Amino acid sequence: MARQRLTADLKERIVTLLTRSGVIEHVLAYVKVSRPDYAAARLVDPDFADECDDAITVRNHAIEEEITRRAIDGWEEPVFAMRRNADGSSEREQVGSVRKFSDALLLALAKRHIPAYRERVAVDHGGQLGVQHQISLEPLRQLSPAAQDKLREIVIEAEEAARARLPSPPQVP
Repeated sequence: MARQRLTADLKERIVTLLTRSGVIEHVLAYVKVSRPDYAAARLVDPDFADECDDAITVRNHAIEEEITRRAIDGWEEPVFAMRRNADGSSEREQVGSVRKFSDALLLALAKRHIPAYRERVAVDHGGQLGVQHQISLEPLRQLSPAAQDKLREIVIEAEEAARARLPSPPQVP
């Protein structure tokens, strides 16, 4: 499959759609861009990567506001009744409304903001944890040489930063 270079217009469209949807898979399917092409564009263009991250953050804030509104402010739900007409037929008529609230969303907010409502989980791990990774480099080989060089620099910087954070291994006598 040929690589697709993301134009400035396409990048702007992706950022706009991310602000609305927040789900990258849906956005990429809508604009017909593959995940590897999107990832390559983020690597080569850090400003685009930042804009995408900001768009998702904006969407997450909108979701949080809606959760809070439904849990605390609630929403109006209409109440209907059947009304009999003079000719014997009947029809639905709105007779009022009732304010509804989401107990589940309120509990989720309480767990997030009030420590007393959080579920307590204690994890004790006294042994060692071994993790093995298998990574396919085939999609990376399809990147341009410049993108490969940029990716190589990023990986080296990340490895150096990770090594700097690790404690020194104990000396074995």
